Amino acid sequence: MPHPDTVLTASRALAVADTPAFPAVTAGTVGSVAIQTVDGRALHAFLEVGRDFSTWMKDRIRTYGFEKGADFETFESLSSPNPGSAKSRAQRQVEYVLTIDMAKELGMVENNERGRMVRRYFIDCERKAKAPRRAAALKRPPSSRTLTSTWAWAESLSDQLGIRDANQKALGANALTERLTGVDVLGVMGLKHLVAPQQTVLLTPTEIGERLGEVSARFINAKLLEHGFQSGSPGAWEPTDKGVAAGGVMVDVARGNGTGNSRQLRWSSTIIDELRPLIAAA
Repeated sequence: MPHPDTVLTASRALAVADTPAFPAVTAGTVGSVAIQTVDGRALHAFLEVGRDFSTWMKDRIRTYGFEKGADFETFESLSSPNPGSAKSRAQRQVEYVLTIDMAKELGMVENNERGRMVRRYFIDCERKAKAPRRAAALKRPPSSRTLTSTWAWAESLSDQLGIRDANQKALGANALTERLTGVDVLGVMGLKHLVAPQQTVLLTPTEIGERLGEVSARFINAKLLEHGFQSGSPGAWEPTDKGVAAGGVMVDVARGNGTGNSRQLRWSSTIIDELRPLIAAA
């Protein structure tokens, strides 16, 4: 009779052999942009969702507002329902090519160990993809003339947008200069944390997501809506009474095309403490 440990080891080996392949990250195109992509059907198989692929994918797209051309692309393929039969006729099926961000979010919302594995793996893929670019920027830093001219241009944009506070102009110029040149000017000078004119820092959903561990703005908005902190729809969110109590406030934000301001919902940092246990439980 086999030893119990031998049986257990064999069972684990069989379970690993039966596990669907981990979804690979490959070069692809979404919205005419060449980026890293993930096959939706492979992701579905690995997550072991329990629903058929087409129903699951359409439900997730509808629930979380994913957009074709921005988050995914589709194409048709031919498949045989019974590959072992010569009489089996090929059938058309819709395939989905996903961005890493969408794949990562789909893994998160499944709320199981497979989903958490997927999210951690894709975060690691993104970090590795960004590392060579950062290293290259350090090896060939831009000239001081380039930094000065970029900073001056960024400050002129602040003037056009009506930003008059000196600290806000400096932070905005630094952010744009870092985005374009890879150099954090204020950080290098030890002046990264300027004293803002107001005590409360108002955060966007994107900034909230970054503080909660690389969670997308779409996911943050979905949680704020689900738990009664905001109402409305994307681009027109408003705080509920519960949201106001948690730090939600409507502010005037300059439009990027310079045509005036728009009213947008922002949040004090206290919302992070409200959302952290909700996301951890998801």
